[in-house]
Formats: sequence, C-alpha cells, structure tokens
Amino acid sequence: MHKLSLRVRHCCARSSRFLAFPLVSTSDSDYVLRERIRTSIKAHVSTFFNGISHFKSLRTTHTMDPTIPHRRSAHLQQRQSSKRVGMDANRGLELTTAAPSTRMNEKDLLRGLNGRLAGFIDKVHRLEQHNQLLEREIEEIRGRAQSVSCLEEQYGPELRRMRQLVRDITLQKHQIEIEHCNLEEELSGLRKRHEKEAKDRSDAERSVAVIKREIDDAYQAKLQLDKKVKVLVEELHCLKKSHDVEVSGMLEHIQSVDEGYRAREFGSPGVTAALRDIRMQLESHVGRDAQRVEETFTHQFAKLTEAAESKRECLRASQHEINDYRRQLQARDIELESAKGTREALEKQLREAEDRHKHDLLHYQDTIKQLENELINCKFDMSGYLREYQDLLNVKMALDVEILSYRKLLCGEEARLSSVTDSPVSLPYIYHQSPVYTLPSINRPGGPHRRPEPQYKFVEEIITETTREIILSEFEDPEETLVMPKLQCSKRGNKEENDHSKDSGQEDIKQKRDSQQDNLESHGSEGKEESSRIVENGQDVSEKVSEEIEKDLNDASTHLKDNLKEKHTSSDR
Repeated sequence: MHKLSLRVRHCCARSSRFLAFPLVSTSDSDYVLRERIRTSIKAHVSTFFNGISHFKSLRTTHTMDPTIPHRRSAHLQQRQSSKRVGMDANRGLELTTAAPSTRMNEKDLLRGLNGRLAGFIDKVHRLEQHNQLLEREIEEIRGRAQSVSCLEEQYGPELRRMRQLVRDITLQKHQIEIEHCNLEEELSGLRKRHEKEAKDRSDAERSVAVIKREIDDAYQAKLQLDKKVKVLVEELHCLKKSHDVEVSGMLEHIQSVDEGYRAREFGSPGVTAALRDIRMQLESHVGRDAQRVEETFTHQFAKLTEAAESKRECLRASQHEINDYRRQLQARDIELESAKGTREALEKQLREAEDRHKHDLLHYQDTIKQLENELINCKFDMSGYLREYQDLLNVKMALDVEILSYRKLLCGEEARLSSVTDSPVSLPYIYHQSPVYTLPSINRPGGPHRRPEPQYKFVEEIITETTREIILSEFEDPEETLVMPKLQCSKRGNKEENDHSKDSGQEDIKQKRDSQQDNLESHGSEGKEESSRIVENGQDVSEKVSEEIEKDLNDASTHLKDNLKEKHTSSDR
C-alpha cells in the first residue's frame, strides 16, 4: 500500500505537470485537445478515488454500527444497505458452514485491510491537498514564465518586421541602383564630352602650332623682303648716283664735244646735226632705262607691300584665333576641373554606397546565421518537448492501465470479502503490455546533455510487486492475528444475523461486479484510443508548426540571399 501511495503521488505529480505543460501552438484545436486530455485524466483519477471511497464505505460497514446514521448521499446509502443485506446473508451462511479459525483469519485480514485503506485514504487526501498547492504553483509559474507554445506569437512579429525591413532595403537598393545608373550615365556623358573637348583642344593646339610656324615663316619672309627692299633701295641709290655721274660725265663730254665742234661748226654743219642726233638717242636710252628701273622698282615695291599687308592681315586673324582658342581652352579647363570634382564626389558616393552595402550584407548574414541558430535551437527544444510529451503520454497510459489493474484488484478483493468463502476466488484477467512510444532523440551540438530517460515498468511487474508486498505485510503482522479471536467472538452474533442475507445479495454483487468490469474495460479501451488520438494530434500539430516556421525562415533566407547576390552584382558593376 505504501508503494501504491507512492505510485498515486507520482501519478498526481506527473498529471499536474502534464496539465501544466503547454502545447506547441495556441490554436483552438490544440486548446480542445488539451481540455480533452485534462478531462480524461480527471475522470480516471475521480473514478479511482470513487473506488477507494467505495472500499472505505465497505470498511465502515464492517467497523461501525449500521444503526448510526452517517452523512452520505442517498445513492451511497442505498448501495451500502444493499451490500449490508448481502453481508448479513453471507454472515449467516458463514456461521453455519465455516469454522471459527477461518472467521478469525478473515477478521484479521479485514482489520489489516481496513487499516491500510484508512492510511491510504489519508495519504490520498494529503496528496489531493498537495496537488492543489502544486496546481496553484503551476498557475503562478505559468503566469510568470513565457510558454514555449508562443513561438509563433514570439517570432511572428519579428519575422514580419524582418520582411518589412527586407522590403524597405530592397526599395532603397533599387532607388540607389537607379541613382547609380543615372550618375553613371552622367559620368559617361561627361567623359565623352571631356574626350571631345580634349580632342578639340589637341586640334586647336595643333592648328595654333601650325599658325605659329606659318607666322614665323611669314615673319622670316618679311625680314628677307625688307632686306631685299633695303638692298634694292641701296642699289637704286647707287644706280641713281652712277647714272647721275654718267649723265654728268656724258653732259660734260657732250659739252666739251659741243664746244670742240662749235669751233669747227663753221667748216662742217653735218657733224653738229649728227651729234645732236646722238645726244637725243642717248637721252632717249637713258630715259628709257631710268623709266624701266623705276617701273621695276615700283612694281616690286607694290608686290612687297601687298604681301606684307596680306601677311599682316593673316597675322592679325591668327592672333584673334589664338585669343579665341585661349579663351575656349580656359573655359574647357574650368569645365574639366568641375567634371573632375563631380567625378571625385560620385566616386566618393559610390565608395560610401559600397561600404554601406558591405556593412548591410554582413549584418544580414549575421541575422541569417542567428535565425538559423534560433531555428536549430527551436527544433531541438521542440524535439525535447515532444519527447517529454510522449513520455508523459506513456506514463499516462501506464497509469491508466495501473489504475484499471488496481480497480480490478479492489473489485476482486471486494468480491472475495463479500463471498467469505474458505478459499479466495481470483478473477481471471489478462493484463496486456502497455505500449511505449518513443521519439528519436537529437543531441544538440555543443549544448548540455539531456537528462537520462526514465525507466518504466510494465503493469504486470507492478502488480506482482504490489501483491508480493501485500503478502509479506500479511505475514509480518502476527500480533494483529492474536487479537482477532477476541473481536471475532464479540462480533459473531452480528455475523449470524447478517449471514442470512448474503445469499440473496450475492447474485446482485456478482452482476454489479460484471458491469463494473465491463465499464472498466470500456474505459480502458476508450482511454487507449483517446491517448493514441492525442499522440497523433500532438504530433500533427507539432509537425505543422515546425513546417510553417521552417518555411517562413527559408523564405526569408532565400529572399535575403537574392538581395545579397543582387548587391554583389551591382558592386561588381
């Protein structure tokens, strides 16, 4: 009985722990499932306690006076009255058929059973009070602690926030990419413009160099022409001087010849005419030569002046062009400096954007790793909780079977005590092995090891151990057997009166016992079916929740990976 009380305490503790254990999800189906488990456990415990109270009522019928009224319900009083009639009939038969020694043994056995039942009932009451305290503590702990079933509620806002953050980052990334493309287009346009301006500048520089060379050549030609003009002017002066000298010499010679012929003129008049003709011819030749020289000089001077004027105009135009090109070159230099400044600013913005994208990339990789680690931890925790859940279900099923077995034992003991025959009648009952459900255990890498799995015994072993303890306790109570004859003699008169009513109530007791056995078997089968349905529903719910969480995290990780790939491609560009 002590072991039975320990088993009952263990059953109550595990049932309270099971009722306090939250499921993985908080949906309506899981709440209904949990309520069904709670009601089934409470029903089994209440039926077990009803059986114990019924056995206590049998004890009170043997120890107390039936004439004294007690505070019981009408249903219990009817059952006790019917059983009392049956007991009276059985006692009457026992007086006529059984020997005094068997009566003394039965009294001793009843006294020992009554004492053990009283202690067991007290322990049950204490256990009920302890269970109430434990339920209060569990409710307080449940109100303070965060339940594991709130995974979806806990990580749902975080996942939605992360998705919204990913969307915002993708929008920002697209805007930055558009701005980057626009800046690249502007930069390419500026580069083309810069190349064009550089080409124009190089062309202008080449043309300026050519013009400079032409100006130098023109200046050299001008210098040469000036030198030639000076030489020609000097030659002209020399020729004029020589001509004047020749003319003066010729005139002097003519005058001298004139004077000589004048003296002879009187004798030769034709000579003077010939001299006059020669003089006229010489003057005509000299005039023609001077005119020719003057014409050539004027012609060459006009050519030189025209060439100098044309070269001067070309030089003036080239100087104007050089000034224009210089102004354009200065404007291009200013534009080039501004383009270099904008290019440096754009390159700086590009580097800042790349650094920011790298930082965001590292941050998102860290968040992905953290989410993956949290997912792994959640999976491990879910597997542990499911394993504990299966252990509790196995314990519940074992305790249900144990309760049924003890109820069978109590019914058999009640039948044996009610029949009061020479040899106890053992009711045939086939005990089936309770099924044990196990889940594959997954050890977390680098984490603390789980506690070892509890070793559960089969119902047959528990029953054999309890029966062995009962037999040993019966053999260890010799003192009580010595006191029983005195009590048996005092109560023999009451037995003789009550044994007459045993035969009439024995058939009713057998019918009730058969109906109780059928009810117990039906309750056991219903409990097994309900526990199997609970196991299947719990597994389905846990699998659905884990699949949904894993799907959401996989979607988030793939979305982040795609964004990271796009960022890599944009940074490479």
